[in-house]
Amino acid sequence: MVRTKRWKYNYSPEGYAELYDLQGDPQEIHNLGGQPGSEDTEYEMKTHLLHWLTTADEAGQIAPRWRRP
Repeated sequence: MVRTKRWKYNYSPEGYAELYDLQGDPQEIHNLGGQPGSEDTEYEMKTHLLHWLTTADEAGQIAPRWRRP
């Protein structure tokens, strides 16, 4: 899970994603993951999450297929 002031993003290695607009939907009721119009934000948040996972000192949190050879 990664979040900014506005967005919260959860991603599963199986491909399931949750994206919430914390300003417009603070109770996180409407999942925008995979919805038309959310592609750019979802890509940005996924990139942010994957960068953190590959640079953080918590290798046990990273799915093996995401690791660099």
